[in-house]
Amino acid sequence: MQPQPKKNTALIGLIAIVVLAALVVGTIALQPKKDSSQNSDTNTSTNTPSSDTETSNPSSTTEQESGEYKDGTYKATGSYVSPGGNEEIDVTITIADGKITDSSVAPQAATRESLEYQDEFVNGYKEQVTGKDLATLMLGKVSGSSLTSRGFNEALDQIRSQAKI
Repeated sequence: MQPQPKKNTALIGLIAIVVLAALVVGTIALQPKKDSSQNSDTNTSTNTPSSDTETSNPSSTTEQESGEYKDGTYKATGSYVSPGGNEEIDVTITIADGKITDSSVAPQAATRESLEYQDEFVNGYKEQVTGKDLATLMLGKVSGSSLTSRGFNEALDQIRSQAKI
């Protein structure tokens, strides 16, 4: 009867290793991305600023410089992990004098539940963004949607990089 306790010990050890590995992977997956511009396989931002201040002189600057950021309109795609998997939202921000003057968010959810949360976010985020400083803006929970804010904040980080003087 000696082999039985060894089998139980080995089984318990194996279960402990699997649980620990699952915790590590889960913790890593739920952390917000620090710099999504380094991962070009999953980053689908357009990285193309545009501006209404373009002139016909090709040597002139097409964007007005103000503070830390160039005035213009910028687009990026932010991603986040939801219980249903990876999700994305497209964000467009217009900047003037370092402040956000206009914005739009286009939901890109892969699941019905995520689309509902993204729609709630779209209906409630704008008043928390318009007129705010791009340099310091960071959204938390908006209209019951906290994960969509992570995607929005990731897109803001990309836009800050695009607009940086």
